[in-house]
Amino acid sequence: MTSGKNLCPFCRTPAPTSYDESTGRVKKRVEVDDALAMYGLGCDYAEGVYNMPQDRDKALELWHRAGELGCAEAFNSIGYAYLHGHGVERDEMKAIH
Repeated sequence: MTSGKNLCPFCRTPAPTSYDESTGRVKKRVEVDDALAMYGLGCDYAEGVYNMPQDRDKALELWHRAGELGCAEAFNSIGYAYLHGHGVERDEMKAIH
């Protein structure tokens, strides 16, 4: 019997041991409209970390979906992208909006 430490809060399986396994679990959460998973995966795509290719278009798509589901951090990241021109044409008015 396990003590419950290092278990996934959703599936109660042991914590992932690789980036690929972790990313697979996050993608499953995205499929069921988990806004925080979408936001986090978008961040991974934006920066190209954890074996993810850098894809700012995919990041913006995920952030928009996460924002629609109520994730305020996603809207912040969208604004930052427009303010600094990361993956989109720099547009201060869209950044403020």
